[in-house]
Amino acid sequence: MSGYTLATDHVFDTGSNLNAVVIMAKAPVPNEVKTRLIPPLESEAASLLYHSFLLDKIEQVKSIEARHFVAYTPQTSESFFRSIIPPGFDLRRLKRDLEPPSKNCYFCENTYRAISFLHF
Repeated sequence: MSGYTLATDHVFDTGSNLNAVVIMAKAPVPNEVKTRLIPPLESEAASLLYHSFLLDKIEQVKSIEARHFVAYTPQTSESFFRSIIPPGFDLRRLKRDLEPPSKNCYFCENTYRAISFLHF
C-alpha cells in the first residue's frame, strides 16, 4: 500500500516505533451484517458482500508496517476468522458486540506507538 499513511486512533508515549492495525469485524451471518441493504438485497447476498469487503480490507492492510489484529464477534465465530486471516495476523475475540475500542483494548498492550481501529 505504498502512498498510504496510517491514520491513528490512539497514540501512546511508550518509546516504541511499532504501530498496530485492528480490524474490528462481525462474522458474515445473514440478517446480522449489512442489514440496511436488505432489501433490495437478500440477506444471504448482503452477508456475502460483507464477507468480500472483509477479505478486501484484510488484503489492503497486510502490507502496512504494523502488527495486525482481527478483533471479532460473536465468540462462536473463531473458526471462521481463523480460516480467513493470513499469517502474521493475530486474532482476538471482542468482549462485547463491537463496543468502543477503549473498552476492548485488552489486546492493545502498551507496546505500540499508535493504534488504528478499522470498524467493519
